[in-house]
Amino acid sequence: MIVSGIGFSLAIPAVTKAVISTSAPADIGTASGAYSTTRQLGGAFGVAVPGAAFAATGSYLSSTAFSDGFRTAMGVIAGLALAGAAAGVLLPRRPGRVPAVQAHDAGHEAGAVTAQETGGRAPLVSAHSNSVMPGSSGDAIDSPVGTKPSRR
Repeated sequence: MIVSGIGFSLAIPAVTKAVISTSAPADIGTASGAYSTTRQLGGAFGVAVPGAAFAATGSYLSSTAFSDGFRTAMGVIAGLALAGAAAGVLLPRRPGRVPAVQAHDAGHEAGAVTAQETGGRAPLVSAHSNSVMPGSSGDAIDSPVGTKPSRR
């Protein structure tokens, strides 16, 4: 349980960042909402499906019955994990989509403003494109669009 808790606490922010960073700035709210909804539904089904498998094959009446139900529930969980891994590997990428990080790098190569040009402060990404706004005094490149970055 401790290992799972540590793993999830490390994975969830990374997955959230991956979802948001591959979305166009105009679609960040939609991507965030879709990801949050999917995460909530995944959590609900992730408890309900193994629970139903346990209830179908096991019980709390004896240790043997409990072990039988637990074994079935763990098998269902392993199958769901394998199905998710297979989907992640086998599903094709959407053509024509460039992650925001790559688009930002391409914009920088085309003459975008750097932190050195803004007095050492990291520039902000424009709300209308992946280019850097000249003269910005933002906190970081990945500051959310429409928010004021905090000063350190």
